[in-house]
Amino acid sequence: MKDEFISVASHELRTPVTSIKGFLGLLVEEQTGPLNQEQRNYMDAIKRNTLRLERLVSDLLDVSRFESEMIGLERSNFNLFEVVDQVVAELQSESDGNPLRIRRSDSQENVSVYGDRSRISQILVNLIGNAIKYSGAGDAIDIEIVRPTQDSAVVQVNIMDQGPGIAPHDMERLFEKFFRADNSSTRSTAGTGLGLAIAKALVELHGGGIWAESELGKGSTFSFTLPASTLEE
Repeated sequence: MKDEFISVASHELRTPVTSIKGFLGLLVEEQTGPLNQEQRNYMDAIKRNTLRLERLVSDLLDVSRFESEMIGLERSNFNLFEVVDQVVAELQSESDGNPLRIRRSDSQENVSVYGDRSRISQILVNLIGNAIKYSGAGDAIDIEIVRPTQDSAVVQVNIMDQGPGIAPHDMERLFEKFFRADNSSTRSTAGTGLGLAIAKALVELHGGGIWAESELGKGSTFSFTLPASTLEE
């Protein structure tokens, strides 16, 4: 019953959210008339929260699709750095002015993977967004892309934050649907507990692995692997 409700509710919410987003875009672009600064500030806040709601609806739809095994991948070879740059730019614009320093290891100019570009972007949005959510003002978030050797069959992505960390007893359930670690940071931060579960499902659908390492008070590192592109592919 719960899974059926999630499926129906998420489908019913998608249409009004899309409509709100469309009309909001017209207002922000001043298609209906000029905005003063106070009105623009309100519109920017509405836009951020509409995008947040849109992601929630998308997450609920994905949960429903995973339950019914209806998720498919459109695979291609592409440069992972390009996708990371796009995701970082998108998330920084939604960070409410928080001066986060998101850095990327660029020891290699081109690291290509074989997978679904939009779904890998979703994995990155969920994991980097999670790091942003639990970071303080000025905290660094490091994004590292590693291909151990030129012939390695996988590419590894490490996302490291300086947040509050995760207690050992919460680590085992970290990637479960609707689970949120119980500490002062999670209690004061909005969230559904779906982002990490969806990231795990998408990584495993690509044939990769995902895991986390953390220490209370010293931050967390979320890592996942993806298949590296090859000439045969």
